[in-house]
Amino acid sequence: MGNKEIGDGIREIARGYATADSEDIQTQRLEATVCHGGRTVAAWHIRSEWLEQFKHGELSTEGFERRAVATLSFSN
Repeated sequence: MGNKEIGDGIREIARGYATADSEDIQTQRLEATVCHGGRTVAAWHIRSEWLEQFKHGELSTEGFERRAVATLSFSN
């Protein structure tokens, strides 16, 4: 699993999270762990304030996705 695949997956999940009904999302932060072959390879998150900024038109889809990808940290 390469970095591009991980980044593409993050963008896909971020888009889904951003377009979900905000009534269904009752969390301050979405945290995700990327696993491959039974081991953790990376982690990333989305903050609820980014979602609010996106919903109010203060943050573009690309900006929202970029913020999520920027939180990516790889495990050793």
